[in-house]
Amino acid sequence: MNAAVEARGLVKRYASGPTVGPIDFEAWPGQVLAVAGSNGAGKSTTLRMVLGLSASSQGRALIMGCPYRLLEQPGLHVGVFLGGRLGDESMTGGEYLTFMAGMMGLPDVRRRVRHVMRDCGLDRWPKARIKGYSTGMRQRLGVAGAMLADAPIIVLDEPFNGLDIAGRLWLHDLLQRWALPAGLLFWPPMRSTNCNAWPLTC
Repeated sequence: MNAAVEARGLVKRYASGPTVGPIDFEAWPGQVLAVAGSNGAGKSTTLRMVLGLSASSQGRALIMGCPYRLLEQPGLHVGVFLGGRLGDESMTGGEYLTFMAGMMGLPDVRRRVRHVMRDCGLDRWPKARIKGYSTGMRQRLGVAGAMLADAPIIVLDEPFNGLDIAGRLWLHDLLQRWALPAGLLFWPPMRSTNCNAWPLTC
């Protein structure tokens, strides 16, 4: 049986500057894998190498036994939010999620969108456009997008950024409930996040 996500001798070299790696790990369903390290240590680079968004200098990363780029309909296997712009900001959150669901070919789109908007606390602002969202609301929408397809693997890059205390507690509980049955959550925590509160491998 293949690990959900694995890396073997993963290295990223730069012409000038430090090298990231070598990195070796296996992550299995039901785990929360936290990529811990100081600023600039290569946490986000590691996620991007695993997802094939940044080429590794050596080694390999596999998701469900194959490189991410070779997965058929990868959005159904891996939910991803790496921060940054969320697309057309003239859309409402519901419109954005509906567009994403259509791109992935998901069935029962309206039910899925309602479900993740409710779970992520965005149903309180159904007509608000993304351009008017606070930083915390944008984080919630990014997490909602990552969870939209109910993929077995979720990859998040510092999802607690921009959330107030209540928002961090909400996200902690949401992700823990999601990961415990059989999911894999793969993320680099902020320094202030208490890793000991999670059933994880740091």
